[in-house]
Amino acid sequence: MFPYKYDRRHDLSVAVVHHWKERIDVSFAWVFGTGNAITLPQTIYAGEETSNYYNAYPTSFYPPELYDYGARNSYRMKSYHRLDASIAFKKKTRWGERAWTVAVYNAYSRKNPFYIYLDQGYSYLNGSTRSTFKQVQSFSYHSFY
Repeated sequence: MFPYKYDRRHDLSVAVVHHWKERIDVSFAWVFGTGNAITLPQTIYAGEETSNYYNAYPTSFYPPELYDYGARNSYRMKSYHRLDASIAFKKKTRWGERAWTVAVYNAYSRKNPFYIYLDQGYSYLNGSTRSTFKQVQSFSYHSFY
């Protein structure tokens, strides 16, 4: 058996709403969850030059790479957590109530993982390649191997 992709051992949400004044509400929400289980390659091998891929593309200089993934969903991404905050200004009108809300999503700018991919960079100095796993967030990425 293997862990399901969305198997989250811990999933916690805490929300606090405070009626600060008659017309002002302040709220905070903190969310935490265990990282998703994913499958990453553990070893990379150079394929044989006699493989079908190499014969189909004889102009390629390098033989194809073969990946050994090991056990399915054997790696967990980092835990996910964030803090959201908002303040709402309310006013009664003839037709009901009007509210202006200002909110901050992920107030402490946590770089929560969105997905991870294998990047193979080439070094022009010594002609070698280096494989690294890169983590992609909503707005940027981070190398961690």
